[in-house]
Amino acid sequence: MHLFIRNGRAFYLVAIFVGLIYGANDMAELRTFPELTGKKIYKLETAQKGYFAVCYDGEGLLFWEGAKWNPFKPRLPLREMVTITGLKVFSPTNIWVFYESIPRDYYTQCLHFDGKRWQKIHLPQSNTLDHFSFLDSTRFMAAGFWGSLIYFDGNKAKNLPHIPFAYTRAIHALSENSYIIALVLEENDVDVHYYYVNDGKYTFIYSGGRYPQDIRLIFDRPDKGYIISGKKCLWYSEQKSSLLDSLIVESNYTFFKNSLYYYGDKWIRRYNFDKEKLLFSAPEIKKVHPLILGDFLLLTNSGRILYYGPKKLGNPYFTDKPAFRLHWWNMGNSGDFGTALYRNNKEGIHIYIASYSRPNTFMQVSKDKKDFILNDIIKKSNLFYYKNPGAKTLHRFWDAGVFFNDLDNDGDVDAILTTLRGTNRLFENTGDDYFVDVTSFTDFQEKDRTGNILWTDLNRDGYMDFIVGASSGPLRLYLNKGYMRFENKTGAAFLPDSIKGYTPRLADVDNDGDRDLFLFRASGNIYYFENQTEPHPGAKIVFMNKSDLSPQLTKRPYVYTQTMAFGDYDNDGDLDLFLANRVTPLALFENTGGGRFIDVSRQKGIEKSCLAYTANWGDFNLDGFQDIFVGTVGKNYILWNHNARYFEMDSMCIQENFKGLTVSSVVGDVDNDGDPDIVVSESEFGHSAIYINGLNRHNSICIRFPYTNCIGTKVWLYKETAKQESSRLAGFRDIELTTGYMGSGLPEVCFGVEKDTEYRATIRLPNGKEIVKNHLKAGNIYTMARTWELGKWESMKGRLFSLLLNGRKRIKTIQYFMLFLFWLILNWVALRRYNWPKFYFLFFNLSVFSVFFLLTTLWRGQNTSLELFIPLTLTILIGLGIFYLINRYSHLYYGDFYYFKLFDLLRQYNHSNNGIKYIDHLIFLCNNYNPSQNLQWTEKVREELTYFNAYSIPFLKRINEMYSRLYHKNHLQKSMKSIELLSKKILFRKKLGGDGIEQRLKGELTNLKKIILRIRTQIEKLYSAPLLDTVTAAVRKFPFFNTITIKNELEDTNPAVLIRRDELIQALSNVMQNALEAMQDKNEKILEITLKKNTDMALQIAIRDFGTGLHAETDVLFKEGYSTKNSTGLGLYHTKKILENFGGAVHLKKPKEGAGAIVELTLRQSYADNHIDD
Repeated sequence: MHLFIRNGRAFYLVAIFVGLIYGANDMAELRTFPELTGKKIYKLETAQKGYFAVCYDGEGLLFWEGAKWNPFKPRLPLREMVTITGLKVFSPTNIWVFYESIPRDYYTQCLHFDGKRWQKIHLPQSNTLDHFSFLDSTRFMAAGFWGSLIYFDGNKAKNLPHIPFAYTRAIHALSENSYIIALVLEENDVDVHYYYVNDGKYTFIYSGGRYPQDIRLIFDRPDKGYIISGKKCLWYSEQKSSLLDSLIVESNYTFFKNSLYYYGDKWIRRYNFDKEKLLFSAPEIKKVHPLILGDFLLLTNSGRILYYGPKKLGNPYFTDKPAFRLHWWNMGNSGDFGTALYRNNKEGIHIYIASYSRPNTFMQVSKDKKDFILNDIIKKSNLFYYKNPGAKTLHRFWDAGVFFNDLDNDGDVDAILTTLRGTNRLFENTGDDYFVDVTSFTDFQEKDRTGNILWTDLNRDGYMDFIVGASSGPLRLYLNKGYMRFENKTGAAFLPDSIKGYTPRLADVDNDGDRDLFLFRASGNIYYFENQTEPHPGAKIVFMNKSDLSPQLTKRPYVYTQTMAFGDYDNDGDLDLFLANRVTPLALFENTGGGRFIDVSRQKGIEKSCLAYTANWGDFNLDGFQDIFVGTVGKNYILWNHNARYFEMDSMCIQENFKGLTVSSVVGDVDNDGDPDIVVSESEFGHSAIYINGLNRHNSICIRFPYTNCIGTKVWLYKETAKQESSRLAGFRDIELTTGYMGSGLPEVCFGVEKDTEYRATIRLPNGKEIVKNHLKAGNIYTMARTWELGKWESMKGRLFSLLLNGRKRIKTIQYFMLFLFWLILNWVALRRYNWPKFYFLFFNLSVFSVFFLLTTLWRGQNTSLELFIPLTLTILIGLGIFYLINRYSHLYYGDFYYFKLFDLLRQYNHSNNGIKYIDHLIFLCNNYNPSQNLQWTEKVREELTYFNAYSIPFLKRINEMYSRLYHKNHLQKSMKSIELLSKKILFRKKLGGDGIEQRLKGELTNLKKIILRIRTQIEKLYSAPLLDTVTAAVRKFPFFNTITIKNELEDTNPAVLIRRDELIQALSNVMQNALEAMQDKNEKILEITLKKNTDMALQIAIRDFGTGLHAETDVLFKEGYSTKNSTGLGLYHTKKILENFGGAVHLKKPKEGAGAIVELTLRQSYADNHIDD
């Protein structure tokens, strides 16, 4: 019975122990070692027995015995730079290190620690050794390049026979004479072959195909074991080899206690006897090191060491940390300074980098399937300034930074370029990402070295004012008067003049709706000024010194404070303060309300020195708490915020985190994936780059604001809960564009939230208005509309005042007005005085405006009067030249057409019943006025005038319009208006007579007739030809006739006829050619031409031949294409057309006697030739 009790108690104690062990395993978690912060670990090895591990961080060894990592002493006796190729740990008194010195990087050396000192072991090999296999704690084999193979027996090393020039990929020693080896032969450097070697004899056992990076061999005996090749594991035996393809392997294998340990698909795994077991999840692991009590040391791909087990070592590891991938745009020494993010109205992201050693860059960001595409649009945007365009000096570039904001409330983002020397420049955005330097049009004149520009609407008038911090002088305050006009109000805010050389920062730390002022500089105390300006437009600006409220912040001097950054680290709804100090440690101050701050740096793990230069808040891992990016003179860091309990300083999350001088940084969603990225600019050394956040969890809520009046907007995000429960604050953000040191960010906020949960955002605008947005969900980007809208009248008034008050727009308004006036005058002249077709108007106007816009583009951005006068003056000169050329071209190529059109109008009018004859009829009525028959005469005159106004006047207006365009004279217009006026008097009078109105009408009609006849004479002179001379000229072209007789029966031997000389010759030639062809069989070819008068104003040319005569009806002969011979049949057809164009005619008839035919050409006698007096 007593034995049973004793055994029962023993069983009970064993059960308790087993329960504790399993309970401890259930409490295991991943943890980090804070003492390794900032270190990248290259090698990690653990002892197979006991709690001991050694790692190499690139500078020396550190050891671990179950608690903290400490530097290993004595240090490695190395004076030159080395590369550690192998590390083996058996115990604290037995450590092996294999290394290559940089000067002799093809020669491997060995150091052994025996518990007291490091001893150098001579290895007599000719080339690099990079694969090692220990038989026990003192004996090993090593192999490498080009046939290198040695054996160390504990005292001395010797070379072993090997295949020449073979490359060893892995080796596993079985005894001092036998081993398994993986080789790549010289003649085939692709495939891996595995051999069992015994006493120098090579036995082929397996071929593994194309070799991977890593190969491991684990054999207990020559005939069976593991061949681990890359991500494949093969169980080899002489009887049967099988590929363990079910294993998911993404790390090196570790063989421990007859089991394989490895990492695959986010899990640490163990394989033993055909069984795989998932142990625990972990981040990407390079190698797994199991320990004797079931816990683990893990080496990550990024070079960090993690502990997994029940011990509360270091700090908990949070698996949601992202890795930042770098994208460089300048691989040389940057020489960059300020940096800024800019989002245009099309949601396009741009990055501006100001540099003092090279031209500034303004990169448009886009993405393809693989990476970023950066397109420098600095010249296209015009957002740069040259002090001396021809000088090759560093002073050419405005090198401090750029600060973006909407300064004129037009929806486009304007900019201020600041400088380390010279004058700051103000640029207005004119649309489509084009900026114009308007410094000379405004009252903004800043010549001191500028540290920062802070935006805020101090006087609540709806326009962004700004404060300028200078490195030597006092703060400057500029009030925005609207329309790109600024007033220097330095001293109006009751800031003491003694505060000089300070950098300002604005933040609403007391949550009263206005932004308070903080001042800091490289050396000295920090000042806090509470904003006590009344919250109504036009109020006096008042800042009161309240530095005494926070003595821990303001009463201690900070040396080289480079950046003051505000953010809510503890999600309590107010802004806390972080100081990035170059000399003194980093500092975090918690806002306790009412503008009071307490120092929590030490208790939150912030109090570290790192030569900090710039800092930015951002929830980079989207866990709901804002982290801090710190740019330094050296490596850069992320301070991970662990639920506001403490901050973890991490540099390993930034891939390729090379040392540099990070002077400026901004945070924003550059790649538009919902998580915050970082843009840094490096100065004296390092590479400016984008740190691309690789989190890709899509559990963020992003809210973007327009630039217009957004500064100082506050956003509280609440997790929506049941109605009976109060909402929980999930985050608080304040919109500020000026961030870090010389940095300008985006008007957006980003919150890390829980998925599948709805949130509510309360947004308080700078004017006090609150907006509530409900049902917000993770993974979405919300864009806020413009926070205020103007009415139609206010909008119209604003545009009008903008044209009048904005200096640049006023210049442009004058320019466009003068261009419009020039265009109007020339178009009026072309319309009223020249006969242009519609195509000419279109060509002229397109040419003028194209020239103007081209010249305006060439001179675009010039902030002098050149922008007004040169494009406009050149446009006027070029426009006049085009106007002249069009007129010349029109006169040369179209003048005859329009002259003939006027000629035809006059001809129609002359032969019309409503023409000259009708004017003579009206004159006759006026001459025959009889007072005794007044009533009848009045009715007759009214009837005739009504007809004249209805039919004659419109025709005369057409003649007048055409004549004025050709000759730029308007003779008919005045006379027609006088006739129309007299006609109205006559038409509306009951009785005429007694006032001489009939004589006035007669005079105007007579004058009208004279003008018409004068015009007719002028035009008909252009279309008149001397008849006899023209006939004689036509006859001379036909010497083929034997006899040509010309009979002139005219009183005037050489009268003028209405037809062009060349066309009359053509018509006569057609007729004479037909006559010649009709007499081709005759020996005697005789032609008779008779000139005679047909009517009073018509002359006739009769041409008789003595040929075969007419064989058809005469009408048929004038049809197009008709011919009795083998010809075109166009001669008489063209003759008829020519004569009809000038009011003439052509007829055929048979002679009364004899054979042949007579062609009669009838032409009108020219009025200009008759000299008829009216």
